[in-house]
Amino acid sequence: NVFSIGNNKINSYELITSYFSKDKGINLRSLVLNVAGNPFTKDPDYKNYIISQLPNLRYLDYSLIDENDRNKIRESDEKFRTDT
Repeated sequence: NVFSIGNNKINSYELITSYFSKDKGINLRSLVLNVAGNPFTKDPDYKNYIISQLPNLRYLDYSLIDENDRNKIRESDEKFRTDT
């Protein structure tokens, strides 16, 4: 599934991750997400946040997400942990 919302005026990456949350019932086996060009992409942590919150995300902004990188993100900073 490809979800491309790049170059819009979306100000919050939390809005995007909440859209795909388990509570919403959206269960995607794999996801390609493009958000490049939105105002929130100026935040240097946006990729780490999105990757840590969306376990089924395989590509972000058309770049492959390596599982080792995903694990490093989760372990590196308390604010990206999802197991608490």
